[in-house]
Amino acid sequence: MQCPDSHPVLMSDVLGSCLPDELLHAILIRLDDHRFSWERPPKRGLAPCSLTCRHWAKLIRPILFEYLTIRSAEDVSQLLALLGVPDFLGRTLQSCIRCLDLVEDRTSSSIPWGHRCFLWWFRQTLSVDVTWTIRGASADDQLQQTQRLSLLPSALLPRALPTSTVLLHRVTLSNLQVPSVRSLTNFIKRLSFRELTLDNVGFPEENPGHLPRRRPRSSRISQDSRSLSVLNCIGKSSSLPFWITFCNTLLADQFCPRLDDDTEASLAKHFRLFASLHQCEDDISKLEVSYNSEFPDGESCYVYSLYRAGTEDEFAEARIEKRAGDGVRPYIEHVMFACSDAGGVGMPSELLSQLEAAFTDINGPDIPRLWIKCETTNIVRVLIHGILEGCVLSQLCATHPRKVSVDAPETGAFAAEEILSAPTCVSVGDETISLTAAQRAEWVLLLWDSQRDGYLRELWDAAHTTRAATNTNSEKQRTAGRTIS
Repeated sequence: MQCPDSHPVLMSDVLGSCLPDELLHAILIRLDDHRFSWERPPKRGLAPCSLTCRHWAKLIRPILFEYLTIRSAEDVSQLLALLGVPDFLGRTLQSCIRCLDLVEDRTSSSIPWGHRCFLWWFRQTLSVDVTWTIRGASADDQLQQTQRLSLLPSALLPRALPTSTVLLHRVTLSNLQVPSVRSLTNFIKRLSFRELTLDNVGFPEENPGHLPRRRPRSSRISQDSRSLSVLNCIGKSSSLPFWITFCNTLLADQFCPRLDDDTEASLAKHFRLFASLHQCEDDISKLEVSYNSEFPDGESCYVYSLYRAGTEDEFAEARIEKRAGDGVRPYIEHVMFACSDAGGVGMPSELLSQLEAAFTDINGPDIPRLWIKCETTNIVRVLIHGILEGCVLSQLCATHPRKVSVDAPETGAFAAEEILSAPTCVSVGDETISLTAAQRAEWVLLLWDSQRDGYLRELWDAAHTTRAATNTNSEKQRTAGRTIS
């Protein structure tokens, strides 16, 4: 191609290489919609742009193949055939892939294929985030296939063949009716993952029964974080003991510290109590468990969270800690109970009285920390006012003032010890004014000492002004009375 001034112009310059690569890359990634949403639609805009010229293809290829979704054995065969073949730029496809999403359908008895990707990836020792989703029949199909069991991939593979030899970023099992609890735990035991989600996974028997306790796979403790979510599986709070033990078993197979029977039983009692107080015994939608060991002193902790159907916020939470050292038992460090603003009147004192009595019965004199999480500032104000008047959680606040806290949505947590330390009066010189429980509650809700001191000065000035006005009126009445007489 020739310009009027006889300077040659390359085709790549005409098609866009004259733009800086950083600017061109910033424009092209706007066509990759998954960067701006959780869903990953087909990249229909990127593929045609990659055919424009070699310069654009060099920039688009890493974006186009950064996230791949594999849905069948044919996709696996095509991927493995293309991974090691260099293109015209001399780059292989495997150098572009950063995230690989495997979606395996188990509605039929077809031969599993996910392990083929794991074995190849293990040989190449590539740093890729791999997610594996195993799906069964949809909710509508399950109504027609209630008696049909979903065969997990391990059931159709030789035992000598490992299910997964790489650390998976996320594993999701959804809409599966597995043959037994043992088959599910044995399958998950052969995986290595950071996150595990069980969504609508059930068993033929309505009550799975007792889950046998296995010996630890190894004495080593995982230094990585782990998380586990159980969705649409629990239903009734009466099945919480089984699911807590089930989650504990799965995480122990990932080299996380195992909770003992007493800790599991105590956790189940707290969650069943909170579900009863929230009147959602038959409406448990999700149980989440997270494990973290990234502490400098070698401690590790679990956080269990419980959700009811139709809500996004947990109504119960428990934090379980384990100190470093052999033979040290884990213990429940704190439990959280959420207060809802039903009717806009705050928590009834009768409900908190039930919480206090049952909480004491479960734990005895050695209680964990109790956090009362409030949704609105109005509930916080009502709760603090009740504690100051001695009609809310009076026994716990008197015996364990440092272990009872009220968690406000904007201002943070207030321990009962801090609440009860609110001043009862304000003194200036020889004059003293008493504070009501409502005024003391407002003092607690202020965060900074300067704000609290300013609030007390305002109360003093208002009381002093009112007292002066009252004295003036009284003097006028006495003078008027003497004049009349």
